[in-house]
Amino acid sequence: ELAEELDVTPHEVADAGSAYGSFSPTSLDQPVNADGASHLSDLLPDDDTDAHASEARLLLAPALRKLSDRDRRILYLRYCEDRTQQEIGDDIGVTQMQVSRTLTRILRDLRT
Repeated sequence: ELAEELDVTPHEVADAGSAYGSFSPTSLDQPVNADGASHLSDLLPDDDTDAHASEARLLLAPALRKLSDRDRRILYLRYCEDRTQQEIGDDIGVTQMQVSRTLTRILRDLRT
């Protein structure tokens, strides 16, 4: 009678009945390794920095593709490897001042 009311087969009603109660949440305090030193909660990110970084990459990708290889490399060295302008200049063979001017131009172009 329930199957008819729900317009499903009796087998589907039986399957649903057997699944009742099988969905119980797992504690975040549950250990994830044999020694119990790590818990599920340890695997959760502290904030959503990764999500913001992923979103930024998606939004910036089309603009970055328009840059020259050299400009992309300068941005990568500055913002991904956290290099100083002097270190970037030493790496690509220009002065710190040229790196500064190039970064200013790249960022200005990306904003427009």
